[in-house]
Amino acid sequence: MLNLLELIKFKRLFPVLLLVSFAWLPEPAFAILLDGFNPNVNNKVNAIVEQSDGKILIGGDFTNVGGSTRNKIARLAANGNVDALFNPNANFQVNSIAVQTDGKILIGGSFTTLGVTTRNRIARLNTDGSTDSAFNPNASNAVNSIAVQTDGKILIGGAFATVGGTARSRIARLNTDGSLDTAFNPNAETTVNSIAVQTDGKILIGGVFTTVGGTTRNRIARLNTDGSLDTSFNPDANGVVRSLSMQADGKILIGGDFTSISGTTRNRIARLNTDGSLDTEFNPNANNTVYSIAAQSDGRILIGGAFTTLGATTRNYVAQLNSDGSLVTSFNPDANGVVRSLSMQTDGKILMGGDFTSINGTTRNRIARLALTVQWTSASQTSANESGTMTVTAQLSAASVLTVTVPFTVTGTAENGTDYTITASPITIPAGSVTGTVTITITDDALTEGYETVVLTMDTPANATLDTTTVHTATITDNDVPTVQWTSASQASANESGTMTVTAQLSRVTDQSVTTPFTVTGTATNGTDYTITASPITIPAGSTTGTATITITADTLYEGDESVI
Repeated sequence: MLNLLELIKFKRLFPVLLLVSFAWLPEPAFAILLDGFNPNVNNKVNAIVEQSDGKILIGGDFTNVGGSTRNKIARLAANGNVDALFNPNANFQVNSIAVQTDGKILIGGSFTTLGVTTRNRIARLNTDGSTDSAFNPNASNAVNSIAVQTDGKILIGGAFATVGGTARSRIARLNTDGSLDTAFNPNAETTVNSIAVQTDGKILIGGVFTTVGGTTRNRIARLNTDGSLDTSFNPDANGVVRSLSMQADGKILIGGDFTSISGTTRNRIARLNTDGSLDTEFNPNANNTVYSIAAQSDGRILIGGAFTTLGATTRNYVAQLNSDGSLVTSFNPDANGVVRSLSMQTDGKILMGGDFTSINGTTRNRIARLALTVQWTSASQTSANESGTMTVTAQLSAASVLTVTVPFTVTGTAENGTDYTITASPITIPAGSVTGTVTITITDDALTEGYETVVLTMDTPANATLDTTTVHTATITDNDVPTVQWTSASQASANESGTMTVTAQLSRVTDQSVTTPFTVTGTATNGTDYTITASPITIPAGSTTGTATITITADTLYEGDESVI
């Protein structure tokens, strides 16, 4: 008679998941997307300004835009097509453009005529592009920069020595009708390249000058509202300043050809505190000229110029910086020539103009537009257990002045309302922000279901374009894993014939089949004294038991009790 002991070695029924949590997340690799905007300009673009109606003004040294003759200035529709009704026709280069609150357009440069009308280096256009006949300041040399004050008065800087026949060395202020503000006379001794107005009305100027009003001020100065020198402000750049931009916090970004500020090394770009002292934490380190700076509403900073590296990293002619001056690694349009002008559209898209003919290898002659993109910050995540929440984050490539909404659909093996609940579509990313989130709240139940997934797929967003990571898979870890054991520890056959059944039993029903491998040992010989169902035992989904059958072989040998373990 065989005495059979039911001793079975089990392997694990479910795989073990190793979760590793990091304290940092890498930035998503945003693609630099060019939309259908391709005006095709035949020579350099110096200035780009978006009008309130979405049309785009460009100025430079070109004579043709999109196959149409446009001398030095043009207006584009939002899609990049030339505005056929707008043709001021300047005879020489346009360096600067500013739009007044009434929609009229100020232009400065080296031109001396617009169409058949004499206008020396500065003019005002009506909204249709015709020359404003009442406005004629008459600068004696190039106008490089124009800024409009909140009171409507107009600041101009450049290489001129007179305005309207009156001595005004390189900087002047005009009344709203174009007449000279006779009370304002800072007197920079050489060229002014850039002007910016602070929120308190004080005026920043940058250029080639080394004195203002007879006082030493090397390439950058701040004026009081009356034009007198702010004696408390003296950054002292050792080379030309070409661009100025104000941050929302009042700090001042400067770009140009300099290599030091107040004796401290700063290559071509620097940030000043509100008092003019150097921000010592900010040091992007460009290897060549910075021509244009645009401070974004999210704190990031766009820069364009003749540089090809920032720090030790290749960045050809255009780059984006974090607020601390470090490089945004995901942003790399890779222009093939100098970038002279940068502008943010109201929808968050980035306009860039200059000498380049391609962006990321795609033809874009002297002007391009980079789309604002959105994607998930990661493609997947897994919950640590069957409870709590998971957050899925949508991120823009830059902050927008518009609210961005991102619809999404939900699929996967988990059941909404039973296994989890989720924030309703769409995600809203507020103006000025770069992220929006979806929260998945996991429902803890007593069912054994294994890993289940919630798959979120982005649909077409409003005010942005889809980037690459548009599908996110969230995996819910089941914490209701059943246990398995034999229903008894041993049994004995009545004689040396027939069968014996060994039963494996789960602690609870599961919606998945469970396989239970086993090994066989003992004193009885498999194939001689008995045969047995092959390993493993399978317990079907919805059942709690599975069996192995031992078929005993009767023989005439006396062997005593034998065991199958």
